[in-house]
Amino acid sequence: MIRYLLLLFMLSVASVNTYAQDKDDYFLYRENASDLINLLRGASPLVYGFGFTGTYYAYSETFEDGNVVYNGKLYKDVRLNLNSHLDELYVIDNHIGKVVILNKDFVSEFRIGDRLFVNINQYASNLSEDAPSYSLESGYYQLLWEGDGVRMLKKIRKIYEEKINQSLSTSSKNQIERIFFPTTQYYMLSEDKMVQIRRLSDIWRFYELPRSSVRKFVRGNIFDVRNNRDNSYNALLQYINSTLLSR
Repeated sequence: MIRYLLLLFMLSVASVNTYAQDKDDYFLYRENASDLINLLRGASPLVYGFGFTGTYYAYSETFEDGNVVYNGKLYKDVRLNLNSHLDELYVIDNHIGKVVILNKDFVSEFRIGDRLFVNINQYASNLSEDAPSYSLESGYYQLLWEGDGVRMLKKIRKIYEEKINQSLSTSSKNQIERIFFPTTQYYMLSEDKMVQIRRLSDIWRFYELPRSSVRKFVRGNIFDVRNNRDNSYNALLQYINSTLLSR
């Protein structure tokens, strides 16, 4: 009987301690969340329960410091990452390790590290009534350039693919290989037109400039469009806007 009562006492103490710990964790969560509580109400992201090569994130699996305009309010110094497979923006609370999907309907723009992204749905809704209806897929786009009413956007997608491993290694041969690989598309937008950019010449044609106006600049610079398309496009846009359009 004494042992039974002692066991009940120990269980009650453990329950109280567990409740107190849960309560402390809750208040710690609320305290750490602070003004970010509105960002941390969303659902948890999908867990990829299999091995794969590559990454489904836009650039890196590391969450970086950034900011986000959410429901019209700017949240600074939050850690973000972009899942470019599902086109989902994640925010993490470092204190408790909670990762949450931000509701895309409320995200206007965000910055991850030094990269700025926009929600094309929000951008299009802010254009004038006379602006064209863009045939862009909805979602998040990286803003590579902006000036004089023109934007260059980059769409990053991570495509999931399964294939049979044809390796000569006996241990891995004929096994299913799961891969995330990137694809990118570039677009230039103004209030009256949109053009997909596939090569350098599409940029000066967007501005309706003759090739002769940029020939010297293009020949005098090494453009590595295949391996560094972002910088190549940016360099040409800088030249056109600072030299040709400013005359």
